[in-house]
Amino acid sequence: MEENIASESTPSRFRPPQFQLAQATVIITAIAILLMFSAPWMRAFNQSQWMEILRSAICIFVGAIVFWTILDQIRRNAMLRAGGLLLVMDDKRSIRSKIWRSVGLVILCVAPIFLILVQVHLLGKSNPPTSWMLEVMNRIAPLVMTFQFIYILRSSTATQFRENGLLMGGMLLNWKNFKTYRWGAYQPNQLQLIGVSPGSLPIQVAPEQREQVEAILRTHLTGFIQSPETSHSED
Repeated sequence: MEENIASESTPSRFRPPQFQLAQATVIITAIAILLMFSAPWMRAFNQSQWMEILRSAICIFVGAIVFWTILDQIRRNAMLRAGGLLLVMDDKRSIRSKIWRSVGLVILCVAPIFLILVQVHLLGKSNPPTSWMLEVMNRIAPLVMTFQFIYILRSSTATQFRENGLLMGGMLLNWKNFKTYRWGAYQPNQLQLIGVSPGSLPIQVAPEQREQVEAILRTHLTGFIQSPETSHSED
């Protein structure tokens, strides 16, 4: 039932981005290059070092499954609480931004493998850690990078205006958290949502969607009163 709701309420092109063929190819190539340069180390690994690699791989694999499940459940719960879809901000990211995102995914995918190989290589030159605390510390950095990789991969880049709030990166920001809004003076297409706490939330809006956004905000912002200082003010 939840799956049906989530699928119907969000167009497929705005669901969290999955691996694209180009990204997968780049990541596989980067891993292959890393393993090629690490080949001299790996040929000298003994049985205990290979067992350490196996334990590390199992740890990261299990951690990845746990992270993926948790983030997916958070996203599903947010979508169920968000209500019906009103408007989706067009993804106007530049090619440069997309390239940097792909580079970040490659680094976060390759870095844990590199750290594990370095740790195992150093393990062959010194006595293995006898404390379980040291064992845990050796696992933390690869797990953190794995979590960041999955978070970026699962986070949608499109802001969704929904009946009960804004859906951004799989998180729901309720309308009651905002009091009013304004448009930036130097960036006229940047919406600035003013919240109950200090500061504002900037959102880039396509010019053709500006009227739709204003209509949604006038309807859903709690206690909103249109005045020259609010929806049509530019500072």
